[in-house]
Amino acid sequence: MYHVITKKAEIQGEKGLSRMNRVVWQWLLALFLLVIGVYYWGLSDVIKISVVSRPAIGLVFFFTACFTFIHNIRWLKVLKSLLSELPNKRLDFLHFYQWLMNSYAVGLFVPSDVSLVGVRIFFMKQYKEVKTSTALLSVFLDRLFDVVVLLVIIISTFLMLLGKNKLGMLIIPVGIVGMVFGLFLWKNNEILPYLIVLYSRAINLVLRLPILKRWKRTDPAAVLEYIPIKKNTLCSVLAWSFIKYIFIALRFYAVGVVFGITFTFFDVFFAASLVQLAGFINVTPGGLGVIEMGSYGALKFIGASHPEAVAFAVGQRILVSLIIVAITLAINLAMFARSGILKSGLFAESR
Repeated sequence: MYHVITKKAEIQGEKGLSRMNRVVWQWLLALFLLVIGVYYWGLSDVIKISVVSRPAIGLVFFFTACFTFIHNIRWLKVLKSLLSELPNKRLDFLHFYQWLMNSYAVGLFVPSDVSLVGVRIFFMKQYKEVKTSTALLSVFLDRLFDVVVLLVIIISTFLMLLGKNKLGMLIIPVGIVGMVFGLFLWKNNEILPYLIVLYSRAINLVLRLPILKRWKRTDPAAVLEYIPIKKNTLCSVLAWSFIKYIFIALRFYAVGVVFGITFTFFDVFFAASLVQLAGFINVTPGGLGVIEMGSYGALKFIGASHPEAVAFAVGQRILVSLIIVAITLAINLAMFARSGILKSGLFAESR
C-alpha cells in the first residue's frame, strides 16, 4: 500500500491539486475517527488519563530504540542481499538508522507506509550504486517480513487463547515458527515469490479505496524481477523480524505499566499483534484514529476495562510519538556532530 507513485497528470497544477485533496481527506478522516472515539469513550475518561509509573517511560524508550535498531539491521541485510553486484559495499549503519528514524518521524504526519518508502528511497538515491528499483524492492521486502511475522503471531496467540493460555500450549507458536522457517528453507524460490504476489494483490485491493484510488497500483510481475535472496540470509532476516516483534510486544507491555495497566504474557503478544495489524491500514496520517480504535478494541478483547482501554489508546499515541521524535532528534544531532568531527579532522590533516 506504500507504492505512492502518483499517475502523471497532463497539467502540473492538477497533479498538485489532487495530491492536496488526498492529504485533506486523509486528515479529515483521521479527525472524524478521533471525534467518534472521544464521543464513544467519553471526554471525561480521556481527560482523566494520568501517568502511574514514570520509570516505565524509560522502558518504553529503551524498547522503542531496540526494535528500531533491529529494524535497521534487517533492512540492511535485505538491501545487501539485493546488491550482489556489490558484495563488499559497506553501508553505514548509523547513516541508514538516521534515515529510518526520519521515516518514522515523518510517518507521524503522513500515512506511515508512504513515509517508510518515500523517505528511505529518497535517502538511498544518494548512493549511486543503489538503483531506485532495488531501493524500492528492499523496502517492499522489509515490509513483507513484518506481515509474515504478524500473521504467525496472530494465529499462534489466538490458538493459545483458545487453549486457555496453558503453559503446554507454548508448543503451538514454537511449532508454527519452526514450520515457517522450514518452508522458507525447503521452498525458498517458491514461497517468497508467492508471498510477493499475494502481498501485491492485497495492496491493490486497499488502493481501490476512493481516498487512495489515484495512487499507482503494484504490478506483481514487475516486483518479481528481483535477485533471489539466499536461504541463510532469508532465515536471518526472518529471525530478526521475530526479535523485532518481541521488542514491540515488550513496548506494548511497558506502555501499559506507564498507565497502570497490567497484562499477561499471552495477552501482550496477541493484543500487540492486533494493534500492529491496525497499523497496516494506512489511510490516515500516522494511522491517526485507526491505531487508537485498534488499540481500544484489542484491549477490550483481552478483558481490559473501558477506562484502561481509553488510557492506553490515547496514552500510547502521545508517549510513543514523543519518544520517536526524541530518538530522531538524537540520531540527527549525533550524525551532525559526527560529520563536523570528520570535517575538522580532514581539515587538520590537510594543513
